[in-house]
Amino acid sequence: MKSTLTLLALSSSSVLLADCCNPCEPCCVPQPRPPVCCECYVPSFNDMQCDWDLFASVDFLYWYADETDLSYAAVTKTGLRATPVASGTGIITAAGASDSPYISAINKVKHLSSKWDPGVRVGLGWKMDGGWDLYANWTYYTNERKQSITVDPFIGFFPALGAKGILNPWMDPAALPYPGREIMFDSLSAKWNLVFNQIDLELGRRYWLSKCFTLRPYAGLRGAWTHTTFKVQAHQDLNQHFAGVDGLPAGTYITDTEDRFRNRNWGVGFIGGLQPTFYLTEEFSLYANAEMSLLWGQLNGHVRRDYTGTFTTTAGVGPVDLIDYDAGTGDKFSGMQPMMDLGIGLRWETCFCDNRYRFNLDAGWEHHVFFNYNHRVQLSGGQIFNGSLFDPASSNGRADTNYQEVDSDLGMGGFVLRARFDF
Repeated sequence: MKSTLTLLALSSSSVLLADCCNPCEPCCVPQPRPPVCCECYVPSFNDMQCDWDLFASVDFLYWYADETDLSYAAVTKTGLRATPVASGTGIITAAGASDSPYISAINKVKHLSSKWDPGVRVGLGWKMDGGWDLYANWTYYTNERKQSITVDPFIGFFPALGAKGILNPWMDPAALPYPGREIMFDSLSAKWNLVFNQIDLELGRRYWLSKCFTLRPYAGLRGAWTHTTFKVQAHQDLNQHFAGVDGLPAGTYITDTEDRFRNRNWGVGFIGGLQPTFYLTEEFSLYANAEMSLLWGQLNGHVRRDYTGTFTTTAGVGPVDLIDYDAGTGDKFSGMQPMMDLGIGLRWETCFCDNRYRFNLDAGWEHHVFFNYNHRVQLSGGQIFNGSLFDPASSNGRADTNYQEVDSDLGMGGFVLRARFDF
């Protein structure tokens, strides 16, 4: 019995090996194809046969992202006024003096540095007769940036001559009960985060305009939705050793502020573009892409401000709460948002199995601009007090706040490595 089974196994293996060793049959019988343009240029090296008219692509993205008009801090430096200030004018103090010839001017504006992060784009397409194709793709990308700045601590509300301070351009100065002052900080940090999603559906047609040049015009639909957060945190240990200056007793004032902006964008609309390809050889080519889109969508913005301030006297009494401010504001509106996309790179492609399959590998660079992307409210102003900060019954005053809406463009771009398989 065992010998019979052994013979059957050997005979089956010999049949399988004989089949594997036979020469491969042709993948298909080539059929003539209609030309895809009036010039009838269809080079044989790019003519696929017996395929399923499908293709898939996967892109590895290594991009940077940033917003315009998004400074997170202003560094000031104390200098002398041209003319000394007369007593009683209430100018911001310098090292404890109630009236001073000093002035603090903005020395440098700080912006978040660009940071590179990976992303992905996947797509699936269907090729039709006459060079037409239908292609859908999804792009997902996230980017996060952090930055901080510190200066030497200073005594009083104002840095000494030649010293530096930090201004927070995004805080609400009217929420801080320091009379007539734009508070300066000795440390500040900022964080920006982006989550970007985009889906495109394109209908295009590829034309051979010469034996070495193709052009694919296309049009379609686009949907995009994003989530952006921007947070600025500032800290100040204000050591005030001059009792009676502006009604403030001697002690330490600790102030912490946090401003959090959250924006959600979504939009749908139309896209259109051109994709030229210039063949250097049968396998290597130079490709490009230029497209524009116009989306109708909605922005849902929200800002949250959380400010705290405490005071401890030089004798160790306290801390006394001076600030406990926690407020939020919403902003929601609809509108049109244009986008522009540009790309260029090198491509290597090859066909195999009697031109039934094709593989492409691209290495390129892309730029994407989302115009009029984000809107944030930037406040300015201050408070004017009469009486003592520490005796609410005897104090009174007013707060003045002005605002302007800061619009920003979103820019993304960087290296793209794409693999495409036609089958």
